[in-house]
Amino acid sequence: MVLRLTTSLFKDWKRLFASWKRVVSAPAAVVTWFVLSIMTTLAGPFGSYEVFPIALRAIYWPVLLGLGVLIGSAVRVLVEERICTRRIWPGSFVISAINVVLFTPPLYAITLWLSGPGDTTPSHVEFGFFVFCGSLGVGAVRNVMADAQVELPLPPPPPQDALPRLIYRLPEERQAPLLRLSVRDHYVVIHTELGTDTLLMRFADAMAETDPVDGLQVHRSHWVAVSAVAEVLRRGGRTLLVMQDGVEVPVSRAFQASVAERWPG
Repeated sequence: MVLRLTTSLFKDWKRLFASWKRVVSAPAAVVTWFVLSIMTTLAGPFGSYEVFPIALRAIYWPVLLGLGVLIGSAVRVLVEERICTRRIWPGSFVISAINVVLFTPPLYAITLWLSGPGDTTPSHVEFGFFVFCGSLGVGAVRNVMADAQVELPLPPPPPQDALPRLIYRLPEERQAPLLRLSVRDHYVVIHTELGTDTLLMRFADAMAETDPVDGLQVHRSHWVAVSAVAEVLRRGGRTLLVMQDGVEVPVSRAFQASVAERWPG
């Protein structure tokens, strides 16, 4: 039991780390950091233009924004994965509030340390407002861009005895029997017998292309093939589906009845 729990936690944090790494290494994140670093270095917001020379601003703002991207991305991944808050505005407000708590004290302390005698430093409230609005703005832009409909070419209809239509969206060498689907950072993760692949598409559209596999949605972010479920586990008031590869898929309250009907007892 302890070994299974340890293995599950390790896989869970490994998955979260992979999500965080993909977010911070995405071209959009790198370009955003680069553009904002140049703009803030030249403009010197919040009094940094008068307080710091341009050489210091060229270090201060890129480093500060870089830390913001790294930590802010971790906060976003944890909120979306753990709290399951993927609706645009609730998730953005929660992430922005957490960022205010994390970033305002060190931002104020660093600015105060770098300032010279007699320099005017913005207050905690001003820094907090800056962090909140900045996080909210970045989150809104990111969600609008990510939720924009992406038209993927429709694959040819498969033969009657072939794999689901969804599988034919994958590279030929990765096409294999479907085990489960999950949502990660606006992508649908397709788990097959050959591993995992991701597609930028709506989760509902992905589930619609799983026929003729006998499957069931068990969570707002999870769909499983019935044949891939090894065990139904109930722990601490929660229902979990243990897959054949050992991964535990959570069952949300909205789908408890469907799961109980499929796996009674």
